[in-house]
Amino acid sequence: MTTHAPYVARRAALANRVALLPLIAALAACGPSATPTLEPTSTPLPTMTPTAYPTISPIPTATAEPTITPVWTTPSSGVDSQLSMVPALLPPQEQAKPLKVEFTDLHYECQKSCNSDFFGRNAWSYRSFQVLMKVENVSRDLTLAGGTTEREGWAPTAWILTDGAREWTDDYAWQWAMGPRHLHGRPDLPPGAKSEWTWMAEPVPYGAWVKAVEYVDPWGNVYRQDFPKPDAGQLNYVDCGEPREGDC
Repeated sequence: MTTHAPYVARRAALANRVALLPLIAALAACGPSATPTLEPTSTPLPTMTPTAYPTISPIPTATAEPTITPVWTTPSSGVDSQLSMVPALLPPQEQAKPLKVEFTDLHYECQKSCNSDFFGRNAWSYRSFQVLMKVENVSRDLTLAGGTTEREGWAPTAWILTDGAREWTDDYAWQWAMGPRHLHGRPDLPPGAKSEWTWMAEPVPYGAWVKAVEYVDPWGNVYRQDFPKPDAGQLNYVDCGEPREGDC
């Protein structure tokens, strides 16, 4: 039987197509899946959340006087040989003052006598109050003048007295002497020097006591020391008898 060429060609093409089906199936099995797998995402680094924020320092304001007084000190060995400034932490009331002033040895004494001061003024004294004034010059370049009379040099500037109901000031400080014109001279105090002197407040009237003493140095610095009311007999605060005041 005669076979037509076109028919033979179609059978051959069909056979080849059938033979390719297993190969296409195998290749399909090796191909990518219908739903692609997503790439793993990178793990984020932990976020650092500060637990405390730094505080903002207030802007400094100008003050009339420095709160820290610089003082000169010598550096230790191995450091620059020049002098350096370091802050001295002192109480505000003591900063920049050239002197250290203290009043000790408090003592009352019955007087009941007529006394004449350096300027010839007479007064009848019921009681006196006595203190030891201690002065030390802590400045670097100032000299405190001494003095001979009772109102020059270093001496109490004011006594503040009270009887509990009223308060007044006495600006005269007495010192012991052989007479009003024979007072002892106090020494000058250069930097680093110190000395002491006994002074008295009088008259202290019946029922009154010295509440405070003040000293104002030549540079305008005020040194004040307050005293409590003495109990009966304390510091020799005793009844001196019948009160009397005025001139004599």
